[in-house]
This record gives sequence, C-alpha cells and structure tokens, in this order.
Amino acid sequence: MTKCNTAIFCTADEKYIPYAVIALRSMGKFFDFPLFILTDVQKIDKKLRKFLDKYNISTLHSRCFDLFSVKKHFWSPIAYGKFEAPELLFKEGFSHSISIDADILCRKSFDAETILNNTHNFSGIANQTPIEENINNFEKFRRILKKDFDMPLGDYGTSILVNPNSGFLFWNNKWAYNFCLFSKSQALNKKFGMYLRAIDQSLLAVIILINTITYNVIDHVYNFRTGNAADRALPIADDDIINIHYTGNKPWRGLTAEQLLTDEMEANWIFEWYILSRRLLT
Repeated sequence: MTKCNTAIFCTADEKYIPYAVIALRSMGKFFDFPLFILTDVQKIDKKLRKFLDKYNISTLHSRCFDLFSVKKHFWSPIAYGKFEAPELLFKEGFSHSISIDADILCRKSFDAETILNNTHNFSGIANQTPIEENINNFEKFRRILKKDFDMPLGDYGTSILVNPNSGFLFWNNKWAYNFCLFSKSQALNKKFGMYLRAIDQSLLAVIILINTITYNVIDHVYNFRTGNAADRALPIADDDIINIHYTGNKPWRGLTAEQLLTDEMEANWIFEWYILSRRLLT
C-alpha cells in the first residue's frame, strides 16, 4: 500500500463543511493523504470554495441529494455518501480510502498501512449490540428478508454477523466498485429506508446482513464515541484513544459555521477540540 493510492474523505452538506474541514485537517496533521469532501458542489459559494482551497481540500459531487431521502429532518441525505465516494475515488485512481465523520477528531498517528492492507472490503469498529439494533420493527424486516431474499427467519444477532459503526471506516475502493456498492445501497434504501434507525449505519448493517459480509474489525480506539455508554465502559486509557467521535455534545456547540470560517477561529480549533476532549472523556 502506497500513500498516493489512499484518500481521506468526509461527507457534508454546505452547512456542515466547516466542521468537516476540521475533521479532515485533524487527520491531515498525521497523514499526507489527499483530502476530499463529498457534497453538492453547486451549493459551494465563493467563500466556502476559498476556505477549501486554502487547505487543499478537493470536492466530489454527490448524487445522494437526488437519490436518497431521510425520514428525520435533522439528517441529510449526504450521510449516504460514504457508499458513493469509494467508487468515485476508485475512478480517480485511489485504491483505498478512509471515511471520517465530521464530528470526529484524530488525536494521534497510527499504522494506517497495516489496516489498509487488511481491508478487503471495509474495516471499522463493531458495536457491542446485535445487528438488529440498527433496525426498527425487526420482525417485519425479517419477514421481508424471507419473502424477497429467501433468507430464513433465523438469528441475525452478533453470533452470526457483526454490527458496525459507520463513523470511521477504511475502504477497499476496488471492492466497492466491483460490488456496485452505491447502486446496491440505493436499492436497499428504497426497500428498507423506513426501517433504518441510524440511516447510513443502519443501511451498512442491512448490506452486511443480506450479502453475508465479513469485514475487518478494528479496535475501538479508532472510533471512540463520547456519547456511547458501552464505549465509555471499555478498559481504554484516555491517552490511547486515536479518534474521538463526538456522538454526544458537539465541540462546536454555541458556535456557528460562519464563525469557524474565520482564520483566527479555525486556526485554533483543532487544539481547542483536543483540550475539550480531555474534559469530555473524564
């Protein structure tokens, strides 16, 4: 695995781009990988474009806004973009990619090459709950699996398939391209969208379930969720945490995206988030 074959990407609508930039730049402190944001490029104004260009962050245009819908207004269809970007990046010549949610802070370097070399489809942490926890009305969901996919009404718990968290993932872009990940995600979202409890994460669970996918499970230090009681109960020392996922209170609470676009604010925020993370972890 060579570094020029790997890209890091974040999905964000125009309102979330300033936060995505912070997440990407926290990774960029430790890795010399090209940085991308998947978004609706037509909604990027001159100020946002200047902001992205300043930090050498490229954009990919997403079709998620046209092809996906969400039930809850506080989620954006761009969340499904993590199923689109690996294929787009493969076409750009990147064999692998790393997706990071906009509310994640990378605190230290790690051996990305080893994980990428072990990523035959994707790599990520496993939730400590069964895969059906990502699905609403699981009994009705199972009946659809039986009817439309000829899947037995068996146990779909953690004993058979591992339930992922989608916040921080390593992707084999060639696998995504050959698997037709984006088109399959669209089709499954149309059929099961009403049952998806956590949109993209739930859809990833459905993809795993229907295709019996075994992915490379990595340690929780790569995606430690501040708002997850099970994560906080793990015997992990604060200093060992590599990526903090702010699933609880957001570091930018009380700040607007407009404020983050100013040079003075943005220049200090990676450090400020690190200091804040110390408080959130205690």
